[in-house]
Amino acid sequence: SLLMITNQLETKQSKLLQTLNLLMCFAAILLVAVTLTNGLLVIPRAVVEPMNQMNQDLRQSEGRLAATLHSIGDGVVSADSSGKVTNLNAVAEALTGWSYSQAIGKPVHEIFRIVDTKTRKEVESPVWETLNGGRIIHVSEHTALIAKDGVERLIDESCAPIRDVSGVILGAVLIFRDITGEHRRREALRASDERFAQIAEV
Repeated sequence: SLLMITNQLETKQSKLLQTLNLLMCFAAILLVAVTLTNGLLVIPRAVVEPMNQMNQDLRQSEGRLAATLHSIGDGVVSADSSGKVTNLNAVAEALTGWSYSQAIGKPVHEIFRIVDTKTRKEVESPVWETLNGGRIIHVSEHTALIAKDGVERLIDESCAPIRDVSGVILGAVLIFRDITGEHRRREALRASDERFAQIAEV
């Protein structure tokens, strides 16, 4: 599914970044050793080449992730383990009313405000439930997204955790789509069926 693909890309990127960070730490230690030995210690190619390859892989992964996020027809918002926005695609920008530059670093509940259409009460972001429970969350169909400009749209949404290689939750990815048009068509069809049934009874 779309949620799984996005989650896999985010997880792969986090694993690459984790490995690159470890290699960078090792390289820093070697650099100190080189300095202390007045340049007599040479960093082996076996260390340098994997670092260069990992850096290249990470950049390619970031490019693929960005291309995937921006080509998806649904809104996608990624958050870190503290619930702050780390990424969002063009569809998410359009639906929430927040641009990429405005949204990055903001708490996800500020960007992604949702309410229950029946009770009109604000609904907690599924990102928190995913971060706390570590599972995929599917939100009720009676949910509306309130955009930055106040425009309200009915949405269908899911949220999944982003994990590192050891299974630790690094964040969450939220995928949602505007179903306002679909809802209106279903309601119009239901009303039409009811009128037809009433006429048939006469």
